This record gives sequence, structure tokens and C-alpha cells, in this order.
Amino acid sequence: MRYLLIVCVAGFAAIGVRSSTSQTSDKPARPSPVVPIVAKDVQPLITEHLAEAEKATLEALKKGETMPALGKFKLREKAFTDPWGALGEVENWALSLLEPGRPEHPLPDVIHDLGRWHHDNAERIQFVDRLRFYKSFDDVVMIRILPMLEAAKKSRDSAFKHLTAEERRFLFDHAPKFVKNFGPQLEVNKETEPILQGDLRFCELLSKTKWKSLFNASNDLCQLAHPAFLKMIKKGFLDKLAPIAEQVPGVTGDILYKKETPHGLILVGGKGPNTYDLKVPVALLIDIGGDDVYKGVIASSFDDEHPNSVVIDMGGNDLYQPSDFGLATGRLGVGILVDMDGNDTYKLAPGCGGVGIGGIGALVDCKGDDTYTGTRFTQGAAVMGIGLLWDKEGNDTYTSHGLAIGFGGPGGVGLVLDSAGNDSYQCGKQYPSGYNASDAPNAKPGDPGFQWDCFGLGMGLGRRVWPPKDEHLKYNLAGGIGMVIDQAGNDRYEASNFGMACGYFFGIGVILDLDGNDHYTAARYGLSAGAHYGMGLFVDYHGKDTYTSNGPTYNCGASWDRSVFLFIDAGNDDDEYLLERSGGLGRADHGSWGVFCDMGGNDRYVAPSSFGEAFDRSLAVFFDRGGNDDYEKAYPSAKQRPANGKTHKSGDGGLFVDR
Repeated sequence: MRYLLIVCVAGFAAIGVRSSTSQTSDKPARPSPVVPIVAKDVQPLITEHLAEAEKATLEALKKGETMPALGKFKLREKAFTDPWGALGEVENWALSLLEPGRPEHPLPDVIHDLGRWHHDNAERIQFVDRLRFYKSFDDVVMIRILPMLEAAKKSRDSAFKHLTAEERRFLFDHAPKFVKNFGPQLEVNKETEPILQGDLRFCELLSKTKWKSLFNASNDLCQLAHPAFLKMIKKGFLDKLAPIAEQVPGVTGDILYKKETPHGLILVGGKGPNTYDLKVPVALLIDIGGDDVYKGVIASSFDDEHPNSVVIDMGGNDLYQPSDFGLATGRLGVGILVDMDGNDTYKLAPGCGGVGIGGIGALVDCKGDDTYTGTRFTQGAAVMGIGLLWDKEGNDTYTSHGLAIGFGGPGGVGLVLDSAGNDSYQCGKQYPSGYNASDAPNAKPGDPGFQWDCFGLGMGLGRRVWPPKDEHLKYNLAGGIGMVIDQAGNDRYEASNFGMACGYFFGIGVILDLDGNDHYTAARYGLSAGAHYGMGLFVDYHGKDTYTSNGPTYNCGASWDRSVFLFIDAGNDDDEYLLERSGGLGRADHGSWGVFCDMGGNDRYVAPSSFGEAFDRSLAVFFDRGGNDDYEKAYPSAKQRPANGKTHKSGDGGLFVDR
């Protein structure tokens, strides 16, 4: 049975970012790395005051090398012995995503660079158009588009050629089960062991993916969204197409072109409003304009035989309401959505919105004030794959229940990249935390002491089994890499427990905010904090920022159980740390490494505890590099009060320094 490919038409807007010579003022240039600067300042202090503590901490961290867990990233393993080096590598890698090699069409390079931890030598395929004089759009399809689709399918099949047909079906069908059941910890018993066995098989099979081939498939499909190609076909053909008489089931509004192909439908939608709710695979859909509605499965892997899909919407205020795993999702394949203009609304089901589950999923929104809402596994999320949500302009809103908004599950690299605008990020307030039973057993939702979990918003999350018996450790799954990078604007961030540059069980969480006066609200384990072999980096490069917390503990460079976390506010502006209900600011426990650094400004600190405290073979540093700071309400019960121009140790491994 053959299927359709859809292309719809609207006002053309270039996908490529501006070159450095034409960059607008609200998109700052890539900043210089600051981790090496902080290391240069702080490491001599560690050597001088905490040499024995550092030695004991590094010995404790090395135990992560022997803890069984499938899929540890080399970057996380480096932090066992070289925390500064690993954190510097994280920053350099994240910043490199802001300067792709081809500014005219950077999407293939961003995807490539996101996947460097899967395959360091994946090829970058350059866009080449043969400048043919096509006589009709059907010529374009036959001569240009179909070969791209066929090449992408061939590359995708090569990526999984080591799998049997039964194994591919298992992987495709198990993805929703994995997303439904995945969390930070699972007790092993008769009911859960089948889940653990299935998830282990899922990750083991996908760990053998030939990533070079999958990147090649992604590169091929990205060429269909190349600005030069789209400009050529729109001006030369799409603007001249008339509506066809044939009705397409699941589509309302004008259709300008329809063709069935072995890869799915090719469709072009008209300038007016359209609704798309197709029940068949769509290989390519281009919509020229209008306020459109997208439902079902589109720009997503439809099934194992139709794993690749591309949707390009050229304009209009659009509404996206996909089904599960139904939008910008790579599920053993590649799913790409590019929306070029308009104030769009994304109501995202699980597995949608730039999600890679054993594949590559990318959502790129070029213009407009957009709203992204979702439950879990949405908005730049990945497991054994790559998930990208890239919003280039506008004041945008991102909300989710958890395990979302820059989320890296086992073997996954997930990124939310926002290039401009005053944005809002919120993750959590949906899943009650297990800490309620011990901390506030009588608290109810809405009470100040009630806690929620989110495990999102720049989060790398693995799963550990409990209790950790030797025969069960084979089910441990190491976390991936979750990132949020915001380039400009006065932004607001809010996360429940475990969020904002948080890592759990070998996961790595990253938040980089390049500019603006930002406001951050964390909870337990937030703002570069985490546990159980986690790792995280938070950097705010510029602006007058405010940091708050709902509590009850562990914020701003805080580590538990052989973890590594670094918090940096790198600007010279006056910042406020209003952590009345929390603590942290450089804290480490149980063989961990935690550093807090504010690089300048007249800052105000309000917090009841910590400020460079370490326990049980750990190392923690609070470092304020300069300014006339206010410590009036900082740790009033401490024997040695924080103060300007003061240096003091706390126990064997803690250090407070204000210059």
C-alpha cells in the first residue's frame, strides 16, 4: 500500500540564523567560557586550604567507575577524576551549539554536534542543489525530493541493520512502555522485574545503533528544509499551484499537491486554514500559510516501515495537538518539524515536541510568541537518541509536569535552545514527592511544606534499582544529558524537586543563560544540584538575577553521594540569593564535589545554612569574587559568619571565600 506526502504553503521565512556580522542586539554573541576562569581562581584555594579533603573526595568519586550502569557517557566518567576538566568540556560543547558551521542552514550541524557523544566522527553532509531547471513541481518531487527520502530511508535502515525484524518491532512498541514506567528508582520484585528486563533489553539493543548512519538520515531530511531550496520551490512552483479537486481523508482546506510514495504522502497545503488529522504515514508536508491545526501523527515516525517524516509550516498562528509520539519525534527514525512564522500553540502529548526515542526528533520554531505545554517526555527530551526544541524568536512559554524541557534519559541528549525573547520555563507541580512521607506527612498540596517532583528543566536522569543487591545491579541505567540554553531576554525559571541543571544517577544537567535579568525559583535539588553520581553545570553569564527556592534544601552548587556540581553567576551585576527556606551555596555530602561562584557585583545573600560546607569525604566551596555584599541574613547560626573579605574553613572539606 502506498501513502501520501504533504506540502503546504505560506509566506516564506528563512530558517537560518543571522551571521555574526548581521546579528541583532537581542541575540548576544557567544560568550567566552567561564569555567576555566573560575577554576583558575578556585583551584589554588582548594590546593591551599583543602588538599587532604580534595584527595579524599577524588577517591570517593572514583567509586563511580565500579558502580554498574548501562550507558555511562564518557563525559560523566571524566568527572570521576577531573571535575574541572569535565565541567569545562560540558560548557565548551554547549556553547559550540550556538555557532554552527553553516549559518545559512544550521539545523544539520546542531543535530550533529548534539550527537558528538554518540559518534565523534559523523559526517556533515553539505547541501548541494544541482540548479536544475525544473519544469513542474512534480519534477521537483521526482528529481529532488524522492531521492532525498530514499537516501534517508536507506541510511536509517543501515543504522539498525544489526537488528532483526522482531527486535525492531519490539523497540518501536516498547518505547511508550519505557516512557510510562521510567523514573529515578525502582524496587525489584516479582511485579517490577519484567519491566526492568524489558527496559534493559530496550536500551541494550539501541546502544548498538549505528549513529553515523542515523545522522546521515537526519542530514538528508534537513536538506528538505534548506532556505535556498524552499525559496526556490515556493517562488518557482508552490505560489503558482492551484487547489486540486481530490479530497484527502483527514484534511480540510485547500490541497495544492498530493502524491503517494513508498515513504508516505507528499502534500502541499494552501494559503488558507487547514486541518490535518491523517491516519496514514506522511513523508513530507509543506503548508504555505493560514492558521492551521495539526493532529494525530505528523513529523514523526509512523511505524517501523515509515520511520522518517518532515513537516514545514511557512506561516500562520498554528495549533499542534498531536497524539502520543506524534509530533517532531524520532522513534527508530527521524521526525522534523519546522514552523517558520506565527504565534503558535503546542499542546504536546508524551513523546512529542523534539523527542528522540532511539532516533532523532527536532522541532524548530523560527518566529512568534509561542506556547509549549506538555505532560512528560516533551520539549527537547531523549532516551537512546537526540531530542531538540529550538525556538529562534519571540517571548515563549514552556510548561510541563516533569521529565521534560531539556531532558536526557538513558543514552539520550535532550536540548531546549531559545535564541531570543523574554521566556518563561516551568516544570513540576504535578507529581507528589516521596519526601512528603518523611518531611511533611500531614501536608497537603498547596501547603508550604508540600513537595513536588519534576526531574526536568535541564535534567539528566538515570534509573537505579533498590535495594542495590548484586544480582539486580545489571538493571541500572545511567542517565543522559539534558540541557536548556537561553541566549537572551529577561527570563523566569521555576522547577519542583530535581530540576534546573540537575543530574541523578550518572545523568548530566545543564543550564546556560547568556543574558538578561532573570528570576529562578528552585526546590529540593535545584540550580546545579543532584545526587547519586549526578553531575551538573549552571551558568548565568550576565544580568541582574534573583534566585529563590521553595526549599527545603540543596540549591546552588550542592552535591550528594559521589556527585559533581558547579554553579556560576558570571556577571558583574548585583544579584540576590533569597533562599530563606533552603540552603546550599556550595555544599557537598557523602563523597561529593560542590562549588558555588558569584563573579562580581554587590550581592545579597539570605539563607539559613551552608555557604561552603562539606561532610563525609566531600569538598565544597563558596566563592564570591568581588563586590560589597550583604550577608546580614546569611547563616545567622553559624559559628563563623559569612562576611565581606573573609576566608574560613568549615570542617575538613568546606571553604568560604569572599574577596
